[in-house]
Amino acid sequence: MAEKCGTFGTVAYTDNNLNIEITPESLGSIALTARDGRIECYWDGNQWVCSAITFSSSGESSAQAPTAV
Repeated sequence: MAEKCGTFGTVAYTDNNLNIEITPESLGSIALTARDGRIECYWDGNQWVCSAITFSSSGESSAQAPTAV
């Protein structure tokens, strides 16, 4: 497993797996975007809260209600 460290935390990856370890106080929010959608997460003081946005071929997007991770 390869690993990169920075002031925000640690990113470790193997093949197509990605593990991100973040100290909540060091980062306001994170977002990961793929061809089919996007997930955005933020620390609410107690837990990570995430919402997913999916993209359709017509260019429209739909959002999923936030959930705790």
